[in-house]
Amino acid sequence: MVDVAIIDSGIDMRNTDLCNMVSKGFSLDFTNSNIVYQNEYNDLNGHGTYCASIIRRFCPEVRFTIIKILDQNKLGCSKCLIEALDYLYHNPVDIVNMSLSTQDEQFGKELWEICGKMKRSGMILVSSLANHAEISYPAVCEGVIGVRGSQFLKENEYIYHSDETIQCLGSSIPVLVEGLNGIYTFFGGNSKAAANISGIIAAQLQKSGTTDNFEESFKENAQDTEKKGQTLPINCIINNKITISEELCDESDFKQLKMIMQEVLKIPVEKRKLLFERSILHPEFNIDRENFGKLMMAIEKEWKISLKKEEINLLSIRDITTIYDLLKRTEINEDFKK
Repeated sequence: MVDVAIIDSGIDMRNTDLCNMVSKGFSLDFTNSNIVYQNEYNDLNGHGTYCASIIRRFCPEVRFTIIKILDQNKLGCSKCLIEALDYLYHNPVDIVNMSLSTQDEQFGKELWEICGKMKRSGMILVSSLANHAEISYPAVCEGVIGVRGSQFLKENEYIYHSDETIQCLGSSIPVLVEGLNGIYTFFGGNSKAAANISGIIAAQLQKSGTTDNFEESFKENAQDTEKKGQTLPINCIINNKITISEELCDESDFKQLKMIMQEVLKIPVEKRKLLFERSILHPEFNIDRENFGKLMMAIEKEWKISLKKEEINLLSIRDITTIYDLLKRTEINEDFKK
């Protein structure tokens, strides 16, 4: 069993699958100049739940320590982050996932010191770089694997250079996750990339049974820098035009899918013909990740199927034809039936 601490917004207490993997949990708040511990860690935002879900996909045999420091708006206090790390220094785990960061330099020195101590004690710390930033803490601190997102072809691909400030590139392409109240959405960016890396490391530790020589193994499994060309040309995919045959348009399931997409994604009448010409990721559709999540739930309900969420990202359902292919593949597989 691999012990992973997630310092984030908590975990959704209604998600019994994830909650059964929690060994301990609490929240930290900064009140009246004091750090307050509370025996409560329910996620009011979803971010921490997404991270736990991603890590579990890579390593089902994981045990979580949940430390909630972010509120429903994903805002928190750097003093609480330092306190959380100090707690873990005295109550060690194998991996600490921090899909969060601060750019406030006044806390940089304290974070640098505590992260260095934890690294030397044998813990593996993973932190996301703030989106669209060059420096954030603790991603740039000693002993931390700082993670920036990139567009990899596969979720388990990554690039690692221990001598760089931000050492790791992980997949940031949004993937389908179950959030609060069982509602589907898509989770991406540097936060998701960091959770990916924590999950990959957890799987490697599960296989080896030890953190000894971890870095050597992690380097061996990394992608060669020369293979960066395997990352996805997102703009080309979004701007590519699609072609749909008349036979496909006549299929009853395809017609039903078109109607569901128009309704759930709230596509205006004047743009509906574009469903047969463009990717629905195109800015002209102006569709957000939550609506994409609602679409996946609507498809499950309509065809009474259960989608394999870990295999679905925004690019795999980039247009009506790829969504239809996903639907038909899932229908065929009886293991997915509800």
